[in-house]
Amino acid sequence: MEKVQETIEQINRATLKTTKDALRPLYDIISSVSTEELISELDAHSSGPSRYLLLLFVSMSYIYKEEYEQALDTSMNSIAEITKESSRILDSVLAGLWTAARISSTHLRRDILSEYLLGLAAAREYQNVETITVIINNILMDLQKKQLYDEAHTFLTGISLPDEADVGQSSVFYYLASIVYLMAEDYSASEQAINKAIVKSTDSVFTDECRKAYVVACLHQGKHPSRDFFVENPKLKAYLQILLAIKSCSLEKFHEAVAEEEQTLRRDGLYHAVLRLETAVQKEQVRRIGVVYTKILLSSVGEMLGVSEESAAFLLQNSIEEGAIAGYIDTDMKEYVGMERRDERNNTLKIEDMLSVANSLAMIKKHEPVKKKTLEELQADMTYNEYRI
Repeated sequence: MEKVQETIEQINRATLKTTKDALRPLYDIISSVSTEELISELDAHSSGPSRYLLLLFVSMSYIYKEEYEQALDTSMNSIAEITKESSRILDSVLAGLWTAARISSTHLRRDILSEYLLGLAAAREYQNVETITVIINNILMDLQKKQLYDEAHTFLTGISLPDEADVGQSSVFYYLASIVYLMAEDYSASEQAINKAIVKSTDSVFTDECRKAYVVACLHQGKHPSRDFFVENPKLKAYLQILLAIKSCSLEKFHEAVAEEEQTLRRDGLYHAVLRLETAVQKEQVRRIGVVYTKILLSSVGEMLGVSEESAAFLLQNSIEEGAIAGYIDTDMKEYVGMERRDERNNTLKIEDMLSVANSLAMIKKHEPVKKKTLEELQADMTYNEYRI
């Protein structure tokens, strides 16, 4: 109970910093002090910041003992009490109570989405930055759990994190946003969000989870991380197998790789996003055709891909627009015509440039001083001329 008393003293100083400091030993307290002791301590604190701190400890203590019904009741009742007054100083405590509500409601399979939305409105009114961030993350987790990705995507378009948001919580937000964009097939936005999550992440385990989503977002865009990237991140072994299967241009090998890594992919929550990479296998095959052939009939491309001529033209056009291949489709001749990429032409000269260089060399040669030949050189020339005759 000594630590409990110390935290009470800290929170009664009524500043945002001391409130955060009071929450640092939370796990030590709920793992060493009984719920009954915490409840009895509440009798001496009928109001003020110390009361809400103790209520948070009680809620988390119930969760620690897996008594989720009591945890949910305690946290929701405490939230209702705090929101009746200005709660700016208690921002961290309120955020903690919303976290307790999410954990307990998830285990009980209770839907408290409407409570989250009401809580978000109240937190914005009092400008509770940490609470706003936590509730936004709770909403995204709730919608993802229900697989309501379109709704989550719509929600993301209408909200933004406060500028002062905690680095750790904002990292979680960008990770969750990345998964939403990934499932909504907005792959560019997914990559941008996951990059922000990685930059803000302060936890190596969480960073590894972010990298998994990063690889999938890249693969959907036809971007292939280097082998060195996978060597430096051995926990991405399953995703390296998926990449190698894509590079094989074989749907059969792709499905085999997905089947082998299914448990890992499901555990990571990326199984369905990886399944949709079937199109990436086809895109890779189209890319290779576009790179290898400078001219090829659309019907031949269709045979290689196992699709119709019209579908082949569509796939080639998509690859051209995405910059995967450089060329154009000749609709009259019904063929794909490849062109050199600009980066491939960097080491070669255009015809006009070559002529310019040749003319310059000729002018230099014309004005060079005539070198006098030695007797040996003159004799060698005479011998050579006789041989020619």
